[in-house]
Amino acid sequence: MTYRLRLTLAGLLAFVAPLAVYVASLHPGVDYWDTGELQTVPYILGIPHPTGFPAYIVIGWIWSHALPLGDVAYRMNLLSAVGMSAAALALFGLLVEWSVEPFFALGAALVFACSRVPWDHATHADVHAIALAAVAGAFWAAARWTRTGSARALVACPIAAALALAVHSGMILVLPGIALAALGRRPPWRTAGGVIALGVVVVAVSYAYLPLRSSVVTAQRLDPTVALGVPVGRPFWDNDHPSTLEGFRKEVGGGEFGAGHALQSILQPSVLAELPERYGRAAIGDLAGGVLVIALFGGWAVMRRNPMAGAGLLAGGFLPVLFVLAYTAESDPERYFLPSYWTIGVLLGVGADMLARGGMARSPRSIVALIGTLFLFVAGSNIYANRGAFGPPDYSAQRFIERVRAMTPPNAVLVASWLYATPLAYGAYVEHSLDSRIVLTGWPNDYSNADYRRWLANRPVIVITDDVTLQMAGFVLNENDMPGMRPLLFNMQVAP
Repeated sequence: MTYRLRLTLAGLLAFVAPLAVYVASLHPGVDYWDTGELQTVPYILGIPHPTGFPAYIVIGWIWSHALPLGDVAYRMNLLSAVGMSAAALALFGLLVEWSVEPFFALGAALVFACSRVPWDHATHADVHAIALAAVAGAFWAAARWTRTGSARALVACPIAAALALAVHSGMILVLPGIALAALGRRPPWRTAGGVIALGVVVVAVSYAYLPLRSSVVTAQRLDPTVALGVPVGRPFWDNDHPSTLEGFRKEVGGGEFGAGHALQSILQPSVLAELPERYGRAAIGDLAGGVLVIALFGGWAVMRRNPMAGAGLLAGGFLPVLFVLAYTAESDPERYFLPSYWTIGVLLGVGADMLARGGMARSPRSIVALIGTLFLFVAGSNIYANRGAFGPPDYSAQRFIERVRAMTPPNAVLVASWLYATPLAYGAYVEHSLDSRIVLTGWPNDYSNADYRRWLANRPVIVITDDVTLQMAGFVLNENDMPGMRPLLFNMQVAP
């Protein structure tokens, strides 16, 4: 088999094999929490929770409307699977640029893709899968630029980096690493200024979506909650109302959740001290000790051959980890582990190739067989450990929407916490299966007694909560029986 054919087949497998695993274990439909929101907001061109994710919304809108496959929730889940598979392909491509044997590059890509954290986030709607694909593409382009001086790669690198930042502003933590990796070959100052300006334009145009769309939503009264007299800036349609300067700052910066403080704290000793326990334990469990040892050899080799690229990979991979260790408001910190897992995958490929080349003179076949077996064992053991992902599909969120529809009046106001409001928003705005019901996100006490009395004058009000002891002064709450299912539904009435 020629090298070119081996390279082509390995590259194809680096994308198709992870995609097949992800599709086989893909969440089948709408889900709770942020997943339900990200299955809803792109389809309606809304505005999600911070940091706004404008490029993801636009990509998701095109994808969810153009792809004639399954329902909208399934399409958005599939988008994550494609994004994570693209990240695996970019890992393979970067290693090939560094002259790693395609067999080892494929093995490293599969070990990364089949690790628990990437796999978990590839099977449901999640902006981090798409952001990682863009980051990986930027590193791949940086490697090609450094090796060949390709003008296309030089342009592709900042565009991909800008796209990552436009998907999630938290990817600003990865940009210094990409810049270091690209500086292995110095471009002319005028060229460098031009490509940086191009990246800035991509980011600026993307984030312009937020205030422009917010203005349209407000002018056309697209958010049905406005009819209830609540302030503008509600989730799904117009979160934080970024058409105002203050709203834009809150939406993009996530300041209300303490993101700025976390950025200032990432290098504090207390944060660094948590790295072995909160991150190291997860990485060792997912990637196995032997893999990490080979990756350490790879890190040593990269730093010897190309210190700029090595420093860039480490910075891009691990600054997000340090950030999330300092960012206690994050409910799913492992999302921020993804760049580091990708970096470890790259170093794994380099380390395997280095060890193989070192032993080739004595026993080439046995060395290749040994490392290949290790790769297959780690990827296979991860698939086995995650075998529950191939179990019966979970349609609980869809059944929840159907139960609420069956047990509430068609013009009801549904007050639900974030966990339950997200699938209801999907039912209301994507499926259009909730008639004229209005979904209000929040805890029951987030709204005043005057609000509830005003709504009850015209509509039934249903409070959806897990709190079995819920009481609200001035109101009677009558529980709707939902056998074997939570949350509870309470019909609200003004107390006599």
